[in-house]
Amino acid sequence: LRQSIGSYVILEPTADRKHGNRRTAREFWDRLRLSLKGALGRLPIVQLAHYQSTPLHGTIPAIHGTFREACCYLAHASLLVTSEGGLAHAAAALGVPAVVLWGGNISCVNLGYPEHVNFVDPSPRTPCGSLVSCDHCAQAWARLDPVVVAAAAAEELARGAARSRR
Repeated sequence: LRQSIGSYVILEPTADRKHGNRRTAREFWDRLRLSLKGALGRLPIVQLAHYQSTPLHGTIPAIHGTFREACCYLAHASLLVTSEGGLAHAAAALGVPAVVLWGGNISCVNLGYPEHVNFVDPSPRTPCGSLVSCDHCAQAWARLDPVVVAAAAAEELARGAARSRR
């Protein structure tokens, strides 16, 4: 993929199979993609496309069948923007800069990485850890602003580019 399109950013909701407290609405990802387009300019936005994923309009699909194959695409990405989960762990292992969205359910303190840009809900109830749908988690995701996330992604991408020039 990198040979055909050059540098790219992966935007991956990875949320289709997650409990509702651990994911935000699909519309958020659509708005985030539009905000990223504005913040990143011409840099292509790739989505990891597996058989269970719902395509994001305006992204380039990186078709894969296994998590290992997805990690191959991730290893060559300039940046990952995703919700907490396996890809965030893979980005840390591979040294790929990442912007990770946490919502209000899972603890960034226990599962996050300090080298990532982590968006954690500031509510004192975070993380709630609830296994049933809860208003706290819905409100945490609703407070997340795609324009702010896109700006953080652009800053992280610039920092990564500066690191690679050294």
